[in-house]
Amino acid sequence: MAKSTPYKINPEKLKSTLLSIKARFESKSFRKMTDVSDMYSTGLKKALNMGHDSFVTKFLDPSKFTVEDILKLSDITGVDKNIIWEFITTQVEQERPKHNISDLLPSSNVENSDDSSNTI
Repeated sequence: MAKSTPYKINPEKLKSTLLSIKARFESKSFRKMTDVSDMYSTGLKKALNMGHDSFVTKFLDPSKFTVEDILKLSDITGVDKNIIWEFITTQVEQERPKHNISDLLPSSNVENSDDSSNTI
């Protein structure tokens, strides 16, 4: 049975990519998280300790990122975790519908009772 060949990571390319990611986060030149993953996916997957499916899923749908994922990305890039958090939440807010619970709340058309026995 053939052995699976591990991914070959180019350390210089990874280092350069991480520096570029830091600069782009800090200059706010990313539009979406897929811009990050497109830079050097093989190296980033390995550095973030993510499998292929998890990596693709999270960068395509940033709402799937965990706190741990954000902290790891911050650790490896040197980008403040709050910058990454703000970027992710902004993207998620733009792409998701607002959560509506109006059907769970009382109708605003209900008149208040003027029963003084309910007052203290």
